Order: sequence, then C-alpha cells, then structure tokens
Amino acid sequence: MIEKYGGAHGILNEGTLDYAVFQATKAKHFREEAAVLLEIIAREHPFVDGNKRTAFAAADATVRLNGYRIVVQDDEAIAFLLKVAQGKASHKRVIGWIEDRLKRLPSSFRGDNNGQG
Repeated sequence: MIEKYGGAHGILNEGTLDYAVFQATKAKHFREEAAVLLEIIAREHPFVDGNKRTAFAAADATVRLNGYRIVVQDDEAIAFLLKVAQGKASHKRVIGWIEDRLKRLPSSFRGDNNGQG
C-alpha cells in the first residue's frame, strides 16, 4: 500500500495485527471476518501509515477469497473508513456496509472455495 500510495513504512504494533487475525478467525462468515479486519486495522493503527487503506485492502482480499469484491467509490470508502477509525460505526454497521457493496466475481476469479464461506 505504501509503495503504491505513499507514506511511511513500518509496523507500530505487531500484536495488534496478530489480534486482528485471531479475531477474524473466530468470525462465523467471511463478511464478518472482513468487517473484523477492517475495524481493528482502521481503529487500532498497527502501522506507521496507511492503516485505513490497509484495512480496506484486507477486507477486500477476504471477500475476494470467497468469490466477491467490495464495489465502492473512493470518496465513499474514505468517508466510511474515517468513521470506522473514529469509532463512529458499530460492528453491525460495518458488516452491513460491506454486505451492501458486495458483487460476485466471475467464476474465473474466485478463490478455491468458490464463494462458499
């Protein structure tokens, strides 16, 4: 993310990343897993820079592995990620935001589990 969009390199808190991954593995569905990653990375700032961008990328990668992608305009994503980072979006709201923007990937782009999750 930093190479593509700019900013400072580095991890501030590796434990926060471990926590994000651990919490995501407890999710019951890939949409919740994506929401957990988005929330923790955006709110807890484990990186020196690029936390909101990385939060979105982690959530999008998670849904892509399950045969979907998050479709949203940049300005809308930025505004929502700022709310998440400021603690102004509940977990339920984050899941709903992701669900409302999911689009099925063509079968040739789906992960190994063909959209099951």
